[in-house]
Amino acid sequence: MNFRIEDNEEGRQVELPALELITALGYTYIPNYELNIPKERPDHRQVLLYPRLRAAIKRLNDFDDDGIEQAIAQIHEDNFPIGMPMIDANEKIRIKLTGRAGENAIAQPITIKQYGKKGIEYPTVKFFDFDPKKIGTKEDKNEYLVTNQFKHLGNRTEIECDIVIFVNGIPLVLIECKKPTTIDLMKTVWKENLEKYQRDGSHSLGHEKLFFFNHVIMATSAIQARYGTLKALPNKYAKWTSLTNITTKELEKLVGRKPTPQDIMLAGMIKKETLLDMLKNFVLYEIEEHKKIKKVAKHQQYRVVTKSVDRISHHKKVEDKGGVIWHTQGSGKSLSMVWFATQLYYKFSRPTIMVITDRRQLNKQIFDTFRNCGFPEPEKPRNRSQLAKTLQYSKGKTIMVNLQKFDKPEKFVETKEKIYVLVDEAHRSQYKWTAGYMRKAMPNAVFFAFTGTPLDRENKNTYRRFGPLIDKYSFTESKEDGATVKVEHMGLLPEIEIEGGNSLNNIFDNLFGHLPKAQQAEIRRKYATKKKIASSPARIRKICEKIVDHYTKKILPNGYKAMIVAPTRAAAVTYKRELEDLTKLPARIIMDSKKDEVGPDEFSWADYYLPQNEALKKAEEFTNPDDPTKFLIVVDMLLVGYDAPIVQVMYLDRPLREHALLQAIARVNRIYDEHKDRGFIIDFWGVTRDLQNALKMFEEQDVQGALDNVDDDLLELDVRHKDFMEKIQGIDSKDHNEIAKRFEDEDEQEEFEYAFKRFAKALEAVLPDKEAVPYEKDLKKGYEIRGKIRAWFYGDRADLSEYGKKVQKIIDKHIRAIGISEISGSKEITYDNFLGFIAKFKGDNRAKAALIKKRATLVIREMSPDNPAFYQKLKERLEKLIQDEKERRVDDAQYFEGIRDIFEEALSGPEKLQKQTGIKDRFQLAIYMLLEEKHSDLKQNKKYSEEIFKKVKKAASVKDWRDKEPQENEIELAVIDTLDKKIFDEKTRDKLASEVYKMAVNNNEW
Repeated sequence: MNFRIEDNEEGRQVELPALELITALGYTYIPNYELNIPKERPDHRQVLLYPRLRAAIKRLNDFDDDGIEQAIAQIHEDNFPIGMPMIDANEKIRIKLTGRAGENAIAQPITIKQYGKKGIEYPTVKFFDFDPKKIGTKEDKNEYLVTNQFKHLGNRTEIECDIVIFVNGIPLVLIECKKPTTIDLMKTVWKENLEKYQRDGSHSLGHEKLFFFNHVIMATSAIQARYGTLKALPNKYAKWTSLTNITTKELEKLVGRKPTPQDIMLAGMIKKETLLDMLKNFVLYEIEEHKKIKKVAKHQQYRVVTKSVDRISHHKKVEDKGGVIWHTQGSGKSLSMVWFATQLYYKFSRPTIMVITDRRQLNKQIFDTFRNCGFPEPEKPRNRSQLAKTLQYSKGKTIMVNLQKFDKPEKFVETKEKIYVLVDEAHRSQYKWTAGYMRKAMPNAVFFAFTGTPLDRENKNTYRRFGPLIDKYSFTESKEDGATVKVEHMGLLPEIEIEGGNSLNNIFDNLFGHLPKAQQAEIRRKYATKKKIASSPARIRKICEKIVDHYTKKILPNGYKAMIVAPTRAAAVTYKRELEDLTKLPARIIMDSKKDEVGPDEFSWADYYLPQNEALKKAEEFTNPDDPTKFLIVVDMLLVGYDAPIVQVMYLDRPLREHALLQAIARVNRIYDEHKDRGFIIDFWGVTRDLQNALKMFEEQDVQGALDNVDDDLLELDVRHKDFMEKIQGIDSKDHNEIAKRFEDEDEQEEFEYAFKRFAKALEAVLPDKEAVPYEKDLKKGYEIRGKIRAWFYGDRADLSEYGKKVQKIIDKHIRAIGISEISGSKEITYDNFLGFIAKFKGDNRAKAALIKKRATLVIREMSPDNPAFYQKLKERLEKLIQDEKERRVDDAQYFEGIRDIFEEALSGPEKLQKQTGIKDRFQLAIYMLLEEKHSDLKQNKKYSEEIFKKVKKAASVKDWRDKEPQENEIELAVIDTLDKKIFDEKTRDKLASEVYKMAVNNNEW
């Protein structure tokens, strides 16, 4: 085929390959001069090819000439004046062309009036044949054309669009080409072409009509390729990097070489069935920051919806396992859900659809997204009773609901309706009783799990619950696509000094040394916590000085905003006061608080109280650049499901781990404008290791899959072996002292255990193949080190059955050489005799303290269910001491003494408190200590604890009471009915009731 192109780099290397591929996909090429003749297009101001449009309407509809002219009149470009906003004209025309009109649509599909066999009829006009079974076959009634250097005459200038694609005479795609050496494609295309083409209002050049009918705009230089929608700014143009309706091999065959990004975008988006599918099903108009935005699906959104619909189409029988969709934060998961629901609505006879969230903010966000996108009549039940009624008559409805509304099973009668359930952030909430109640209420539901954070490969619960992985869009892919910006982390742990050079222990002794030791211990437990130290005004002021300096120099100049995550509500208040004192930049707190609450500083918090709806409104206002607030201070609100692209930095002063940390990162990784190329996490707490572990979760998921062949198994073994060897690098497995110090921290032990397990399991997968033999020596060394860690820190022998029989054979060969008896002797090491063994340990104070610390941690962990209030405080003391040692606030001797004291108190503390309080029963003591956290009247607390104890003991006297729901209710009511409502509010009573029930279940004496 002869293409008319200019003889330059752009023409030969970009435009020509594009035309060759487009025609190979089945489009007919017509040179521009053939379209400019009077018969086709007598006026260069016209954008529709009216003769071809008339012919298409005639092919697709049983209309006479008058009916055809009626149809054309309703989309004639002259009926949409240039003064009309392009986005409004585009939306109206798309509705008329596709027949899709949502709840808030600004137009309706086209109908005409004509006389039929039964009199006057009003048939709907078809402008395209959208049937995927016909597209591309002999039955396809659509006409697909492509031309280049398409001329369009404006008010003052004539432009030539590089490539334009017409379907049935309607210009759906505009493509601008630039030479391959173009450095910044979108900046160049915008400056030279798109910005001028899309001017409207008083600055118009008269080319708006070209975009009234446009589906997508593309820009390409062969090695760079982007697509967007009308009026989209350059930074909103996206890559298309996956193929759905064509394979890579098919594409390679079409182009005769390795496909370029241009090839992938064109084949991925304008293959006939894809183009028409996206035009009909994957476009929406949404209000953002008070203006209308046109959105077309990104490649991962189109891919996952297509896969999900295909899975339903090929699984006709009723089953609950729809599948799992893991698309990282910021990738447009909410819109994927909208498009998926749209496909379900139209392709499966308007079934019942339910969208489940576990946060009110998320529920509101998704409901607003569905409604703003024109989805037909989504419903949001206000309460459980309304939800129960909605489910009873649910056919054809789309329901948005919080999972928590299912927590009262007696409210719901089973519905036999087949319901498609889309569960947002499914990894968080779908494994407990409430989720069970939900499934019981909808036994015929088909569940699809959406998650924005990686699923733990070691824990298959999500897959077991929801079915196989349908699609994955990872953090790395998102960054490479430009769907999110990269996030940089900076750790700035504040230095804390004690005035006068004294240690906290010395000051404490000076103030409280005259008190009995039990009272001193109680004071330490109540007030010497890490979060209390972190909330000190002196520390926060130092941090605020750094925040103001960083923000004003790095963030404010570009107009971006910041979030501050405080460790406590009191700290949040202090942050606001200190920021107000240091700068005139406005800050706002959004946190849980009560209307008349008084903070620990004895000042009213009334200024920070916001009802739920008002808090959400203020959070939304913060995302607007015109809102003057620069800092949003939170504690635990708005860390999940809150989209604020204008936020570039999060100042983090709170411990977050794993999924929670990944969610926090996602608050700053959203694209905003052309200047925002990264987000920042400024860490004042010290979550560096947790951040590294969280990011490893992403990387693991990026490279791992189902491993089912030897080559993959060997590759996995090599990776796991390297990871494991890093953990034991430089360690002599015979050196007890070095091992004790190296694995002092529980995190280090967990990382070692994790790496060893994965190495051992990977080795098991390869055994008995000979390739496993070279790893035998390192497995033995790992087991030796693991044996010593377990002997000293845990005092029990290793149970290796988890690794399988094949690995066990290797281990068994070496078990005699390990010499555990050398370490622990023949006598069992128990908690009670452990300090005696430590005295015999040949090591320094640091190594001894490491061993005791682990035992203390185990005691606290094991005994915590019996008395959570006591052991939680002890745990905090231990963590504080560990932190002091890390920051060298205590020397090795002080650290050893402190660790030993905590260990002794963990063993004997409750017994001493029983004597001190006169409470004989340990369970009653635990109740007493729970109450002590909420109420300061110790005498009254003792009375309450005695009364609750008697009622609970009576309820627990029933045989097999743990399996009986009435007993659970009786125990919880024992707390709720006993406590004075004037002293303990409803929320506090409910929480205490739940905690007492848990303690009762864990009480082995009953």
